[in-house]
Amino acid sequence: MNLLKKLGVLMLSSTMLVVSVFGLSSSNSYAATSCIKKLSLNTTYKYDIDGDGDKDTIKAYVSKDKLLLKVNKCVKTLNSQYSSDLKSSYAVKLYDFNKKDKSLDIVYSYIPDDVAETRILKFKNNTCEVNKFYYDSEVYSYNPSNGMVTFREYFEGRYKDFTKVLGSFTCYSKVKVNGYKLSNQYTAN
Repeated sequence: MNLLKKLGVLMLSSTMLVVSVFGLSSSNSYAATSCIKKLSLNTTYKYDIDGDGDKDTIKAYVSKDKLLLKVNKCVKTLNSQYSSDLKSSYAVKLYDFNKKDKSLDIVYSYIPDDVAETRILKFKNNTCEVNKFYYDSEVYSYNPSNGMVTFREYFEGRYKDFTKVLGSFTCYSKVKVNGYKLSNQYTAN
């Protein structure tokens, strides 16, 4: 009986070792979390954000208590009630959510104590082609090989009806970024 137990443990251990080494694919579990650059206020950056080969100028700044983003000649208001007291709650970051589309993504996030806000902006030449707002969401991870962005939502996001019925929980919704088109995915974790 003792020999049978040892043989069973040996077979189980070897099976677990083989499955852990050969059975799991890391390509399905890849999720990037870092950005290219976190933009500081009143600093001008130069990146090719539209994939046309020339460097575009990007600057986040405050004017008349508004947080503004200027890309080339196009100015967008990120927050109309900017407060220096909450400076640590604001972030403007540059991402490359989809390596295949040759363009970069600017993400504005405002995460105070209660409800988060996230916006994805994409520019082409001197126009803002995408200015998509995600309420009560923050970028959790993304896969640059296919452009799939995962957001972490809480109470008031796209799945707020489930929260009302089931109670408080975190939902991981997905958005596909492909060029200047953003598509909500209708499944979430």
